[in-house]
Amino acid sequence: MHNLGYANDCATFRRICQWTKFGAPSYSALEVGCWLLDVDPPQCISSIQVNRTVPENPPTSAGSGWRAVALVLASVLVVLAGVFAVLLGFGWRFQRPDGLQAASGSSAASAEKWSPPLGPGESAASRVKRLANDVASLSIGSTNRPDPGKVLTEAKDLADKGQYEEALQRHIWYHNHALEYGPSQAGVRLSFALLSWMDLARKFPKARQALVEIRDREKATFADGKGDTTLFHEVSAINNNLHEEEDTMALFKSIVKQDPELARRCYAVVEDLLVRKGEYELCLSFIPNSEARFKSIRQEKERMAQMSFGNSRVKEAFDGRFVKQTCGLIEILMATGHKPEAEKIRDQALLIMDDPLLTSAVQDAEKKVVK
Repeated sequence: MHNLGYANDCATFRRICQWTKFGAPSYSALEVGCWLLDVDPPQCISSIQVNRTVPENPPTSAGSGWRAVALVLASVLVVLAGVFAVLLGFGWRFQRPDGLQAASGSSAASAEKWSPPLGPGESAASRVKRLANDVASLSIGSTNRPDPGKVLTEAKDLADKGQYEEALQRHIWYHNHALEYGPSQAGVRLSFALLSWMDLARKFPKARQALVEIRDREKATFADGKGDTTLFHEVSAINNNLHEEEDTMALFKSIVKQDPELARRCYAVVEDLLVRKGEYELCLSFIPNSEARFKSIRQEKERMAQMSFGNSRVKEAFDGRFVKQTCGLIEILMATGHKPEAEKIRDQALLIMDDPLLTSAVQDAEKKVVK
């Protein structure tokens, strides 16, 4: 009997290993217990009685009979206790995965399943090592170095051909690795690349799901207290493309409560959104000095002008940003009862640029606030 029990235990252990490795559909605790005992549920009690060894000369004492029954019941309870221990320890593996559970696993829409082909004689490990050397030496000329720009172009070409899953994989790789191989991709990554991704999402809903998953993972970083300004800018850019700006506002307000200093650094990213949503008092809490705020806006315009390199379209875009930021500041001041300061900012801005929107900024803000 001892050897038979040992064999049954080994068989049970092998079954548990198979279940936890390959997964299984949901079953009730009784079904799992009977399965581990290798009996059908309706036959469970009878099987225990049949398999029990009955001595040829059973004791005549009634107490001995009760002790035998107690031992059998105790054995059943021990087995059931083991079953429940398995359920508690590995219960999640007994569940049939659904779409929500799979979102965090390898079957998630945002799972990265593609990377640029390796070069001749190159391994994944050697590529990582070479990349580290490139970063240390500020070199970008290594042989077989992946080109993020080409990957982004390939994503668009694949989408145009109807190869949507392949296009999505290029977008995912580009988003995750573009800055590793090309730091200059920072602007493209949060602008044209996301626009291209959303074009794909309109044809292939899984692409939108993947972008939402990436956004949610990045938001979780802030909940863990590990977020930074760069990551906030990224979440904001994704939400802009998803048309879920309320999500950006909610994240910013949570940062205000959790980490005021980080919120101060993130404020410039979200100021325009807060103004459009009428969150004037919140804006003012991050502008202790309106003159200093306008100075930073003016200095940014001057830096951007140097980067335009005589390109009229680039200069026009930077000028438009200056007007928008200045009008936003004026609107905040008007809405919070600081009209003299708003008029002073307007006059200073007109000395830098004669623009109709700046000229009417105070009046426009006054009408908007009254509404």
